[in-house]
Amino acid sequence: PGKGALARHGKYWYPVRIKSCRRSGGRALFTVKWWRHCSFKPNAQPPGEVAKEDLVDALYGDHKHRRMIRLGRWTHAHEVPQHEDVIANFRNIPYSININEALAPHGPLLTDIFEQPDPAKMRNTVPVLGYLADLSEKTGRKHTTVPYCGDLSLTDCAQIANWIYHHIRGASNQIINWLNCATYAHACTIVVAKHKKNQLQELVQNILTERHSSAPDVNSVPTPEEQANAMLQAAWLDLQLSYDQSAMDIDVDLECVGILEQRMFEESLAAGAAGNEQWGKDAGTHQDRWNPYEGLPEHWNHGDRDPYAPEFEGEVDCGPNFSEGSEPEVIKKESHTKNLKAQTAATAKEVTVLQSALDKKGAAVMWWRGSAQPLPHPPQPLPHPPQPLPHQ
Repeated sequence: PGKGALARHGKYWYPVRIKSCRRSGGRALFTVKWWRHCSFKPNAQPPGEVAKEDLVDALYGDHKHRRMIRLGRWTHAHEVPQHEDVIANFRNIPYSININEALAPHGPLLTDIFEQPDPAKMRNTVPVLGYLADLSEKTGRKHTTVPYCGDLSLTDCAQIANWIYHHIRGASNQIINWLNCATYAHACTIVVAKHKKNQLQELVQNILTERHSSAPDVNSVPTPEEQANAMLQAAWLDLQLSYDQSAMDIDVDLECVGILEQRMFEESLAAGAAGNEQWGKDAGTHQDRWNPYEGLPEHWNHGDRDPYAPEFEGEVDCGPNFSEGSEPEVIKKESHTKNLKAQTAATAKEVTVLQSALDKKGAAVMWWRGSAQPLPHPPQPLPHPPQPLPHQ
């Protein structure tokens, strides 16, 4: 249980995570969770259990059985957007009506924060400026970045950034000066204040009571402006103390499929001929003529085995029963082109980077989109040899 594998659904094989196993009538049945980014055909949802003969591991080093398997189409684990990818890609995530309704009335103030922030005058209405001023005074160096976004969803965060980008004068040309800085943080505070108005009422009353007790001569009935400022203070506190639980969870399915895919597509001396694009070579094209080798991380190619060496000639030839489509069609043997190797290398290097200055010494936060980082540990050998593919 917990291991990644390939399960057969129809004539194609898709990634799954094994959850449990039971025996029924002398047969082993495995409960699996299919990778959520599989592209199944309409009205052809897979079963929750699969038989042992419909399940194989990554077949590491087993080129003969890999050649007999046609892969279904799915999104690679390393291509699934993560937290940094969503935020860095905010320009492609339009703001919603709710975000616009929350921020539009505060456009002039957000512009002032972006252009000429004044902590002395604004700290009551813009809590984050007071926070940054106090932090800078305490540490002896200027701070501009704000690490808080509360329990706002990734989509909310991206949409807030998108709104600022389109509505604050000059923001589109100076992303580094507002993303994760005071302008962005106060916009998040405003959204939290609107979304959680009822939940924050008790905290608002506590803030107003504390202010009245510290200045008893002040009118005990708060003005609308004082009420609004207290709500922003409460929202700012909530922004610092709350967090999105889903962002803290470990995506076990993503990690499971990522490890499975690295073993499936690794090109190395250890993987041998099996690592030289062998999937389906004796069976046929993959679902929708998908090329599963396109865009793979560069580090999966260890560079210690030359597929062009004379002794490896013919490894990528198709077998005599290779099917070029939905209906069986025998085609002549032909060598698989290696042009996609170069495309893969180029794709892996194309990343979008957004830098956000942490302090005046020049430290920066790097937002990477489309990058694929190496696994923290090299893949370990399977505890048992690859399961043989049953006769079809």
